[in-house]
Amino acid sequence: MRCLFLLSIFLVGCSAKSQIREELKLTFISNEGFLIESGDQKVLIDALYEESHPDFTFPTDGLLTQMTNGAGQFQDVQVYLQSHVHYTHFRPERVGAFLQRNDKAQMIATPQIADSLRKIFSPFADIQEQIIEYNLSENISELQLNGVNITAFKIPHSNPAQWSWVQNLGHIIELGEYKVLHVGDPDWEGDILRSLNLPDRNITVAILPYWLLFQPQALAEMKTVIGAEHYLISHFPIPNLTQNIQQVKTRFPGAIILNEPLASMTF
Repeated sequence: MRCLFLLSIFLVGCSAKSQIREELKLTFISNEGFLIESGDQKVLIDALYEESHPDFTFPTDGLLTQMTNGAGQFQDVQVYLQSHVHYTHFRPERVGAFLQRNDKAQMIATPQIADSLRKIFSPFADIQEQIIEYNLSENISELQLNGVNITAFKIPHSNPAQWSWVQNLGHIIELGEYKVLHVGDPDWEGDILRSLNLPDRNITVAILPYWLLFQPQALAEMKTVIGAEHYLISHFPIPNLTQNIQQVKTRFPGAIILNEPLASMTF
């Protein structure tokens, strides 16, 4: 009888433990760089670059060292993602060093990103097996990297008159029951986003550049086309920072803003 009683307690305890819900945590690095994690799954995106433009922030040397060495919260990052080649998002030497020191991590790269790594990171042979090059003939690609499901998709960079040559990727990152949308640096591309059927995907957090909140069509369509539970607005320039943040909050009540290095939010 006592054994049955103890077995019942054990089963109830196991059942309660199995019902504990993993949380989704987003940690801001700089611009559109984030550490995205849930349970034992970790994805780093657009986070490894240096000072390059006076109007935008960049990770400190100390933070870059932490990420590269897989120290602290950056231990065991399984996936590194890169939206595009601009140096306010990407530095080939830094990304190469990260992959070399975290040799189990995998990466999706546009041909431009892969070419840049190949030409500038001299020990490229050490990391080439970790890189999956995106096939630009496909508008959308469903991939799995180290157990993390990722939908990568082409979406043009903003201001095509100047940046039409840039290969910009968006990503839907699935960590357990959570899905995070990261679009890189586009203007509002309603047709492309509609083609992804985002409301049916139940996006938990959409990470969007701040300038979309100043585009009337984006404001009119965003909630319908994306249908996310939360919207995190990023990539604020240093000039007029306070004014831009206030305008975003006014235009889009409920917007989440993380703008301090290592500031985080749990969902």
